[in-house]
Amino acid sequence: MRILFGFFLALGLAGAALAQGVDRSDPAMVATRFVDAYKARDLAAMAPLMDANNADFFAELAAEGRAHPAYGRVFSGWRADAIDAANGVSGAARVRREGEVWVPIGQSGGEIFVVALTAEENGWGVEDILSPGAADFDVLPIAR
Repeated sequence: MRILFGFFLALGLAGAALAQGVDRSDPAMVATRFVDAYKARDLAAMAPLMDANNADFFAELAAEGRAHPAYGRVFSGWRADAIDAANGVSGAARVRREGEVWVPIGQSGGEIFVVALTAEENGWGVEDILSPGAADFDVLPIAR
């Protein structure tokens, strides 16, 4: 039992270390760390990068891992395919509306895959992975 607890503690600390040092004022940095953590299936690193709407869910998911009923849904489907195919940030962050930016991570056909982030007191937090049309994305102003 102690060995198993130690393993999960070490796993959690490794994930927290990956999330540490993230400049939450830089949406591209947050998106990059999120993509890296997602590709590694490192829930402990993903959880602190999430926005307030997702923080509790991802903390619970990180605590339970594969035993969580939603684990399979988080790491499957078109969002998983888009993130797994991403090679980091693929362009400038765009302002969707005040307090929300989209950071592009890939493209397929006429769709752009983006990490959607929301502004919070401690910086940017990951809200979702979206797939707006390229024409809709391209007209959005570049984030400064």
